[in-house]
Amino acid sequence: MNLKDLFHKNKKIVKKLSQNNIKGKFISLSKKLGFNWLKNMYDIGFGGVLADDMGLGKTLQTISLLNEIYQENRNFTALIIVPSSLLYNWEGRNY
Repeated sequence: MNLKDLFHKNKKIVKKLSQNNIKGKFISLSKKLGFNWLKNMYDIGFGGVLADDMGLGKTLQTISLLNEIYQENRNFTALIIVPSSLLYNWEGRNY
């Protein structure tokens, strides 16, 4: 299977997922794919790192993943460690 076929296969899977915590008509396919990849990694017991350019939605994907895990298991806790410089960037954003 080449990369183009894999992309289209994943695109079809994303359209079928209705319980995604990433919803909205302005959410890009890449954000949904990133979320689904993180969720799949979590489900099989692996960790994962999103690494791409700034402003492509890593924060949204991570918050959505944590929310999805919390919805499945209310006893879930998470510790989020970030540089204090990010807190200024997050202020005022409506997640």
